[in-house]
Amino acid sequence: MTITNYNEDVEWTSEDILTTKRIIKDFFQNCTINESFQITENVSETTLTALRECYETRKNDIEQYLIKESFLRAGHNLVENIDWKLKWIMGSSKLVSIREPILQLDLGCVQQGPDDLRPQENIINFEMTLEQVDDLISALEIIKSELT
Repeated sequence: MTITNYNEDVEWTSEDILTTKRIIKDFFQNCTINESFQITENVSETTLTALRECYETRKNDIEQYLIKESFLRAGHNLVENIDWKLKWIMGSSKLVSIREPILQLDLGCVQQGPDDLRPQENIINFEMTLEQVDDLISALEIIKSELT
């Protein structure tokens, strides 16, 4: 096993680094879930201050990660990215002259993978007319009002 010197006073192995990362990750997740920052171990004031500052800085990211992880474990699909393009259709094989705007929507979705470790990403894409876009916006506004 290789020993990497990250500090002149402390030598860390790869295993030490991974273990420390896991402990800090678990600690920050527990702090977020329990909504309190409490350390039962005896640590120096410098270490405590560094951990508290890091936690306060990353608290929102930790919450978002836990919410995403919970959704995926429950078997829900999660939309992470939305990409859209507006197209102008000039004609088709059925009609020579069509002048119609079409919205192409790509939803970047994530779902829990079969190995339960790494989420699978897929893109759902579809096209909508302006009337369908209006219907979608109305439906989303209704859903938003019911959730708040």
